[in-house]
Amino acid sequence: MAGCDFIANKAASNVTEQEAKDGFIEGCVKGALDPQAFKRQLSQAEASKLCHCAYDTASAQYTDREKWKRDLIRAGLSPNDQNQEIFQKLVAGLQSCATSQNLM
Repeated sequence: MAGCDFIANKAASNVTEQEAKDGFIEGCVKGALDPQAFKRQLSQAEASKLCHCAYDTASAQYTDREKWKRDLIRAGLSPNDQNQEIFQKLVAGLQSCATSQNLM
């Protein structure tokens, strides 16, 4: 995991927050469009709205913007390590947004 931390720290200093957000949104939308992901198939617009909401909800919990970028990049590098704090925040954000958008 130390190697992943080094890479995440290095990448965070070379990536803007907008680039990190764009990368998250792209991956999130792909996942949200999976027919098994929700009670019904989402449109591209619904998936995009959901993922933007989830990003904003999770992001708002971080006052340290560099830590947010590092954690977001680290999550992308280790997607199977779902014990990471950021996964809990992203899942909570997705669930909250999906509920408020009547997708669950």
